[in-house]
Amino acid sequence: MVKDNYTPPLFHRSSLLATILPNVLRPVDPIQWTIQEHQTADNDVFITGSLKQDSSACVVLLHGLEGSIDSRYMLGMAHAFYTEGNDIIALNHRGCGGYNNLQPSSYHSGFTQDLSQLIASLTQNYKQLWLIGFSLGGNIALKYALEEDLPSELQGAIAISAPIDLAGSSARLGASHNWIYQQRFLRSLKRKAALKKQEHPASAFDLDAVSAASTIEAFDDVYTAPVNGFKHARDYYEQCSTYLSLPFIKLPTLLINAKNDSFLSDRCFPSSTENLHVRSPRYGGHVGFALDNAMRKQFWHEVKAKEFIKTFTP
Repeated sequence: MVKDNYTPPLFHRSSLLATILPNVLRPVDPIQWTIQEHQTADNDVFITGSLKQDSSACVVLLHGLEGSIDSRYMLGMAHAFYTEGNDIIALNHRGCGGYNNLQPSSYHSGFTQDLSQLIASLTQNYKQLWLIGFSLGGNIALKYALEEDLPSELQGAIAISAPIDLAGSSARLGASHNWIYQQRFLRSLKRKAALKKQEHPASAFDLDAVSAASTIEAFDDVYTAPVNGFKHARDYYEQCSTYLSLPFIKLPTLLINAKNDSFLSDRCFPSSTENLHVRSPRYGGHVGFALDNAMRKQFWHEVKAKEFIKTFTP
């Protein structure tokens, strides 16, 4: 069973360095994904990248806020499981990875429709499916795993650095020590919203209010919530957070959240239950967990994800 035994190298004891260094400097080999465009029932599209070797088992990867299938943490996990003999399918959330989706809305922390469609299509080709999500993608993976009538091929889910308490995590992201992260996200999100307004001038959001948003919660209040049918940011957070339901999850599930992750609130560290296995090491930052300063070894969360899946593989 997976244990809380992460001991970081010197440069990765800092939450800041543990978060930033892997995101910008990790030397991971690129992947030549086979790209597929998927048409959706609501007249939109989403993109997946696949890496196949005729396996009967497939690992589905979900990236975080404003990431993509080419984010370093996605590539690292893809390599880790591909070398174990699995096929890999990585999902680009709508509007991410350089692909502009067609509807005024894009994706959010509780948006499971595209994942549900993807999983349903994969059951035709695989006997075993595993779901791994990072950050925002981790909450999406957990929300989907909590749904009813899941396909029998889905064996379980893993979430890394997942903000399962969206309101609390949004507040944490708005703190002064997270200013650099929040501004980076806001620049990207606002740029996409401006493009949406050009393409859909009648869409249900005020671009001036979006431009004036100074926090992620403010952005969610004036863009994410209205374009996705929520009353406001708090309504969105309440409907899409998973922390209250996780103790009752029926699939084997691993949640890895570091105690020094500056994005996560106290509610993001629930207790383990029969099917929920929570690992909260002291260090790791946000999607960090490097095992050597040069970041050339597999990361701790990748090793633990492999151990967890082997434990629950029939």
